[in-house]
Amino acid sequence: MLRVSNSRADRARLDDVQRLIDQIESERPAIANRLTRLKELHAHVSAQARAFQAGRVRELEERALDLKAQVAAAHAAELEATSALERTQALAGSGIQTKVAVQRAERDAKVTAETERSLNHRLFATEVELEAARRGEFVGDTYNDRPSSLQHADELSVRIAEAEADLRSRGQRLAKLRVELDAEAARYSALSDVVLSSPVEAQVWEVLVSPGEEVRKGQDLLRLLDCSGAIITVTTRESVFNQLRLGDKAQFRFSGQSTKHDGTIVRMSGVAAPPDNLAIQPSGLSAGAYRIAVHVPDLASSQCAVGRTGTVTFSAAAGSGGILQSVRDGISFFLPST
Repeated sequence: MLRVSNSRADRARLDDVQRLIDQIESERPAIANRLTRLKELHAHVSAQARAFQAGRVRELEERALDLKAQVAAAHAAELEATSALERTQALAGSGIQTKVAVQRAERDAKVTAETERSLNHRLFATEVELEAARRGEFVGDTYNDRPSSLQHADELSVRIAEAEADLRSRGQRLAKLRVELDAEAARYSALSDVVLSSPVEAQVWEVLVSPGEEVRKGQDLLRLLDCSGAIITVTTRESVFNQLRLGDKAQFRFSGQSTKHDGTIVRMSGVAAPPDNLAIQPSGLSAGAYRIAVHVPDLASSQCAVGRTGTVTFSAAAGSGGILQSVRDGISFFLPST
């Protein structure tokens, strides 16, 4: 029927929520780009760490092979020195070799034995370092257990986790803000622009405002005529009024017609009664201090007969004297709330 627009409706919260959404949406691409770059660096550093590990393992394997060869040579030298010592001792016993030669042979045998033992220890240490390198752990005197590339990869992993958590948190917050934005938009729409529709099938009886007019809360904007609630308003004398009761039967006939319509008394009032929500107020009808409202279901139709006149015949209830009274008066209709 009409539209009410409020240009001064409060939209501060709506603007705040939209501003927060714009801010988060503008920050998310930067975080996503940073996360992509961190993942690229992490992949590069991880590849570098794997290459370092592979190279270190290969180096230790070659060192272990070299030490094994040295141990084998030392073992052969130790066998030769032991055999020479035995020969020298035998010759010295027969007086062919001197005591100095025996001592020199003993020294050579001891040196070769200790050399072999030393090489075995170095081989064992290399194998321990090789086993640790294969597990990704690096043991040595000149560096710690993890090289700088792996430490950098660990740092990048932490930064990647933080960036992913930040991006996920902003996404969740953005989803909540969008739900809140929809609610605020609906609230603002309800405050700023309202379309009024008729609650019943009715006709516009009276327009109380004009286009562009400023209206207030609770102000009547228009009146509707509900033709489904036809009421006959009758004015009568006090003597007749006092003999009638609520619920008594009555009949109504339009002026110039012979068809009678059955009805029921639904209200009895005097001049001091409060005004009804009717299209035609009883005060606008013929003079009379006592008024009676008769409901006639047959008059409810799409073609309103408001303002037409006719004759009402009352049939008093049993015990009220059997009074018959014909009255000519106007037809009115209930108006629904506006």
